[in-house]
Amino acid sequence: IFALVLGAYEQSHSRISSGTLLLFYLATVTLNLIRLRTWYLLGFHHTQTAGFFATVAFIGTMALLFVVELVPKPRSEYLLPDEDMGHNSPEEEANIFSRIFFTWMSPMLALGYQRVLTPDDMWDLPRDTQTAHVSDKFQHYWQGEQRKQKPSLIRACAVAFGAPFALAAVFKAGQDILAFVQPQLLKRLLIFVQSYYSDNPQPVANGYFIALTMFATALFQTTLLHQYFQMCTMVGVRLRAALVTAIYQKALRLSNVARQQFTIGEIVNHMSVDAQRLSDMTTYLHVAWSGLFQIAMCLYFLYDTLGWSSFAGVAIMIVTIPMNGFIATRMRALQKKQMINKDARIKLMDEILNGIKVIKLYAWEGAFLNRVNHVRNDRELVTIRDYAKVFAVQNFALTCTPFLVSIATFGTYALFDGESRGPLRADLIFVALTLLNLLRFPLMMVPMIMTSLVEAGVAFDRIRKFLVSEELDPNAVERLDYVDRRGKNTPSGSSDLVTVRDGTFTWLSEDETPTLRDIQLTCAPGELVSVVGRVGSGKSSLISALLGDMHKLSGSVAIRGQVAYVSQQPWIMNTTLRENILFGHRYDADFYQKTIEVCSLQQDIDMLTSGDLTEIGEKGINLSGGQKARVSLARAVYARADVYLLDDPLSAVDAHVGRHIFNHVLGPQGLLKSRARILVTHAVQYLHKADRIVMLRDGQIREQGPYQDLIARQDGLFNLIKEFGDLAGSNGQDGSLTDVSSTPIPSSSNSPRVEQIGDCEESGKLNKYIPLPRRHQSLRRASIASVGEINRRKLQSHQERGQIMTVEESAKGSVEWSVYKAYAQACSWSSIALYLGTLVASKLLNVGSNLWLKHWSNVNEFTPPGEVDNGYYLGVYGSLGLASSIFSVIMSIVVWVFCAIRAARATHDTMLNRVLRSPMSFFDTTPLGRILNRFSKDQNTIDVVLPRSFTGYFNTLTNLIVVMMVIISSTPTFMALFVPLTVLYIIIQRYYLTTSRELKRLDSTT
Repeated sequence: IFALVLGAYEQSHSRISSGTLLLFYLATVTLNLIRLRTWYLLGFHHTQTAGFFATVAFIGTMALLFVVELVPKPRSEYLLPDEDMGHNSPEEEANIFSRIFFTWMSPMLALGYQRVLTPDDMWDLPRDTQTAHVSDKFQHYWQGEQRKQKPSLIRACAVAFGAPFALAAVFKAGQDILAFVQPQLLKRLLIFVQSYYSDNPQPVANGYFIALTMFATALFQTTLLHQYFQMCTMVGVRLRAALVTAIYQKALRLSNVARQQFTIGEIVNHMSVDAQRLSDMTTYLHVAWSGLFQIAMCLYFLYDTLGWSSFAGVAIMIVTIPMNGFIATRMRALQKKQMINKDARIKLMDEILNGIKVIKLYAWEGAFLNRVNHVRNDRELVTIRDYAKVFAVQNFALTCTPFLVSIATFGTYALFDGESRGPLRADLIFVALTLLNLLRFPLMMVPMIMTSLVEAGVAFDRIRKFLVSEELDPNAVERLDYVDRRGKNTPSGSSDLVTVRDGTFTWLSEDETPTLRDIQLTCAPGELVSVVGRVGSGKSSLISALLGDMHKLSGSVAIRGQVAYVSQQPWIMNTTLRENILFGHRYDADFYQKTIEVCSLQQDIDMLTSGDLTEIGEKGINLSGGQKARVSLARAVYARADVYLLDDPLSAVDAHVGRHIFNHVLGPQGLLKSRARILVTHAVQYLHKADRIVMLRDGQIREQGPYQDLIARQDGLFNLIKEFGDLAGSNGQDGSLTDVSSTPIPSSSNSPRVEQIGDCEESGKLNKYIPLPRRHQSLRRASIASVGEINRRKLQSHQERGQIMTVEESAKGSVEWSVYKAYAQACSWSSIALYLGTLVASKLLNVGSNLWLKHWSNVNEFTPPGEVDNGYYLGVYGSLGLASSIFSVIMSIVVWVFCAIRAARATHDTMLNRVLRSPMSFFDTTPLGRILNRFSKDQNTIDVVLPRSFTGYFNTLTNLIVVMMVIISSTPTFMALFVPLTVLYIIIQRYYLTTSRELKRLDSTT
């Protein structure tokens, strides 16, 4: 009773059922039931009644405690206030049995069976699987590797994700051991059956015990196998997430030299193909040692069954090792060549998609179509065809080896051990066949795994080379905190926020010729520094040097506080106008409205269908150049940084709009007047309002100082202004070093609300919008909104958002037969018919060889020794096996060379033609990344994954049909179980497939 109370209390105060207690209760109940059965058979329930019934009560109590601990509590009872009951994964609270049998997935399976799943139905990932966690874990060990002379990506991945992967090896070893228990149980079952043909039959209970033991062994073996697959799959998921994140982060840090070495196509392939290949590899990597272990176990039990004759097969396996090594080497070379061709195609497609407007303007679709087809059809598919031929040779070796091993073993036994160990009987042949079938899998898989390891090695090497490539120097710019812009707790030393001393910079680290030389520059809080010069003088390079994007040859660069950067070519996200300005920061209505007004965006927003909730197309396709520039400037203003680096933001706007922006944002009375501002400009009419002017020529600062001082010198700046425009402010006319793009964009410069901004800033109200002191690692000043808040922020309906980009939708329900028909037509019906014919022939010949062995064993049992023509039976067996292998090779050639490549070519050609001939509206409303993903990851699925999947499906289906035909022909009563079992499995398959299919579709579109 006390145990019951404690158990109920413990269960009510814990989120997860204790696995230790559950196993203890289960083991206690099971072992005591065995003991109770023994006592009952011994009659203790009559002689020791009290002890017997006390044991019964104890077993009942343990069983009740097991049930109490097993029953899950309502999740609402233990959720924390900030937890979302609907999105937390049940896996985190699942007990040990729920994890073993995956019952925690039941709610998702039931929901998917009832209706079509959506992304909102997905649970949140457990923390140890979330990208942020696995990425940080990987980066910790990868950074340690980078400090070594030869960093190893494989070692970093092994240390980061090796623990669960090693535990999976334990489950795999247990599954392998149980796999060899079955042949021994089969041997006992055959001996039990044969005993009924003798005068001394075994008890029926023995047969039931053997049958139940075989079932329990198979059940336990399946459980271990799926736990192994689950662990390895999750390791693969984490590995892929970590590598993709690392590749993406590395792409943002590449130096200018490295950017010339790696194309966009290569980087896309690293993230989509290489990372996926490594993820897939984790599922079967353990087979590399498990296969060798299974081969050793097979040989041991074959020796126990057939004696020394079993070692005749060892010689066959040894002979095949060099051939498998040669095949693996050849496949590795072809794999490298294929990846190079794929990189070239993806790079070309990326260039085409980014320049599609120009291509359509000049009607160049045909020329670029031919270029892509040349890379695809004449290089990539040719390499895949060569790969398929080598794969066919490998397949021939894989199918022949087990057959040759079996014929060598049985032939040697019949010729040499038949007299000493007896003829080949059924219990020897079928146990040996079971062992040889077990041997078939590792013999086939080990070379394939070796090939996969070769491919994984190529992928690891490609990713490692990318991750160790040269980066921008993180110490090129010394970033310091700026504690208080009003002078409180200001760090000691210079009060300048930007300081460059003796700076010499170049774009390429290997280039000794500097782009900028002897740069001396400072910028204090509240100071506006204007940078001017002729085209090519180094103005934009100076901004890049301050950002750390150039290689520093000498000198020092220091920046205090946060930095906001406005580039010459604005970068616009494919989202709403508001989100483009907020850029992940929290929405502050007052300051947001003020930012809109000072950046002259209010009238533009008023004209948009849904205001600032209008969706901006990819690269801002529905904005003019001036509007993009003002959105980019508004984003920087809203960030509320300490230092502003502005690369000619006024060149894309009209003169009156530029005047408004300068007066209300950049100038002495502008919203940013208390900030340090470095403004690259060609608009000389505003130079007299700058605190200091820096004039560049040939990468050097030729003049620097206040406007009046430089004009009084009548040197470089004076001549520049005199050449390109009147002295600023002398007659009120605008002057510019270059022609200003004139774009008819409505301006809000006359808005009465804007005129009050200067007064607002006079009182220093900008600072009240600044929350807390920031960390110097971030470029943003405003408060950052949480990812969950952004994802779940429902401002208005899609209709009110003025959505432009189309939402990618996947098919609903089962895959239409028209899809299968289209793929079959792409493969050609004749090739499919030939494939199915060779597949059926191969399977029938394989079964025929086994039936022939059965016939041989029957002849041996009923024929006196010495009268059996073993050569005849071996010859027929060998002919059947050789014919099966030949048909198997023909099947492999047909499916890969004739079906798969033909379908891959047809689908790619059709997709390329449709895309290039699509109107511009398609590219304006479809993200280019989505299109590129179709040509990379999805095309790889058609090239490689689909042929393997269909081959596996038809191979399994044919095996099932042939085996069922043999079983039913020999045991007709099995039909009584076959029909209901078939119906049950079909129901389970449809129940599972409905949800599995929708999850796969969601994975493809996210």
